[in-house]
Amino acid sequence: MCIRDSNKVKKPKKKKGDDLDMLNEALKSAPKTKAQKDFEKKQQEKENKQLEMEKRLQKQKEEQGKLELEKQKNVQKGMVYDHDNVMDIEIHNTLEDDHEIVTGLDNILSSFSLEDSVSYNKFYQEQLPNMKNEYPGLRLTQYQQKIHLLWKKSPLNKNNQN
Repeated sequence: MCIRDSNKVKKPKKKKGDDLDMLNEALKSAPKTKAQKDFEKKQQEKENKQLEMEKRLQKQKEEQGKLELEKQKNVQKGMVYDHDNVMDIEIHNTLEDDHEIVTGLDNILSSFSLEDSVSYNKFYQEQLPNMKNEYPGLRLTQYQQKIHLLWKKSPLNKNNQN
């Protein structure tokens, strides 16, 4: 025996002009609220940022690939990229026997010749009046610069006697 279920309620078929469809269409075409616009804007910004990040990562991968290829080519040419053995290199920076070894500030200062500064000062004192007559109205620093240039070319300068 077959028992029929008579308790089932038949659902009506949807029509194209149904009230619910009309409501949904009205909601879709209704103007959006500020909150909805802000939400959509934030969603769009997130998507844009994600796309930018993906592009950056892609570019970085491409650049790394190019650098690796370049590195491999250079290694084949004999260039060194790993400088792990830098500390194994012997350093020969000893002074030659011809040079005088000077230590301490006092010894360094005394090693300079006082004759050079005396001769420059004497030259300066001789040239200053001549410069003042030749170029009146200059500042003292300008006179000093001109005298210094003359000193560089002067035969009294020991550096020019060589």
